[in-house]
Amino acid sequence: MVNATVNELGKQNEAAWDDLGRQLHGMDAHLGTDEITLPIFIGAMFGRHWSGHAGQLASIRRAAGLPEAK
Repeated sequence: MVNATVNELGKQNEAAWDDLGRQLHGMDAHLGTDEITLPIFIGAMFGRHWSGHAGQLASIRRAAGLPEAK
C-alpha cells in the first residue's frame, strides 16, 4: 500500500515537472534570466519547495518521538 502511494506521488511529481517545463518553454527572455539559466531557476525553485517539506517532516518526526532521519 505504501509503495503504491509513493509510486503514485512520484508519477504526479513527474507530471507536474513536465507541465512546468511545457509552460516555461520559450519564456526565457521574459523571466530576466540573464545571469542564471532557466533550468537552474527551476531547480532552485523545486529545491526550496521540497526542502520546506523535508523540514516539516523532520518536525513531525521530533514531535512523534522518532529518531532523526539519516
